[in-house]
Amino acid sequence: MGSLLEVRNLKTRFYTQGREIHAVDGVSFDIQVGETLAIVGESGCGKSVTALSLLSLIPWPPGRIIDGEVWFLGENILDFDAERMRRIRGKEISMIFQEPMTSLNPILSIGRQLTETVMAHSDGGQRAAHARAVEMLAKVGIPEPARRMTQYPHQFSGGMRQRVMIAMALICSPKLILADEPTTALDVTIQAQILALMKALSVETGVSVVLITHNLGIVARYADRVNVMYAGRIVEQGVARAIYAHPRHPYTSGLIASVPRMNEPRGRQRLVPIEGQPPDLGALGAGCRFYPRCKYRREPCRTNDPPLREVEPGHWSACLLTDLEFDPAAGS
Repeated sequence: MGSLLEVRNLKTRFYTQGREIHAVDGVSFDIQVGETLAIVGESGCGKSVTALSLLSLIPWPPGRIIDGEVWFLGENILDFDAERMRRIRGKEISMIFQEPMTSLNPILSIGRQLTETVMAHSDGGQRAAHARAVEMLAKVGIPEPARRMTQYPHQFSGGMRQRVMIAMALICSPKLILADEPTTALDVTIQAQILALMKALSVETGVSVVLITHNLGIVARYADRVNVMYAGRIVEQGVARAIYAHPRHPYTSGLIASVPRMNEPRGRQRLVPIEGQPPDLGALGAGCRFYPRCKYRREPCRTNDPPLREVEPGHWSACLLTDLEFDPAAGS
């Protein structure tokens, strides 16, 4: 197993009303062939902007990728021109967006949207594209796929629309799928079905998945590794189960503490929120960005901005505290 994608020092800025917003600020990570990598954090931490940056989908104005490299199959795709990037999107790297009802075209049938995707990236004809679309609808668990090809997005439930989006993402056999909050609008039962489906398809086809989510509760089950993001930066990296069992950054600990626990006695279930608000990404000061909200903060944290350091093999944390100063079991 080797690296499929290598992201190095990625920086994306937004310029609005005379301000410079540091949406993604020096992010680096790798994605291995066939693995599921989760990017976790609160809304506004830079998860979605990171994914859009990988495909050069940041609109100018107001946004711009100002630095960094994204190496895919040995080439820095940030150097590609617009036409070459269009050939990459959908065929080599696909994206599943948050809300399928706004991502699917309401005036085109599901079949047409799927077949157009195939024909845009292959030399086959309409018949071959239609057969491939029916095959993919069946693979993602949509009953009577040939009949559903003629229907429109409003005739599908939320879960079925999300399955269509997964089919569309997989239809050209990409090597990487970026799934941006793919279950946000779904109830918990359908969420579990969709996530299990994506994991199974990843194992079956060998496709790598970047799963973007704000819910650390789903990570241990469905992801192999995790990047925890806060204020445009990665503050913790490592194997999912290790991070869940032994977080080494106060922010990660706070995210875990805020996940409901169903095994607690009735009436004693309690959410433990992270106090305070994320920083203004247009007015960042010195020091650790989590400092104002951190219950373990020390004076050096106020002025020192900690880089990621390896705290144990394969586990990285951007925190000045040692295990003796930081008790993850207490939360944040």
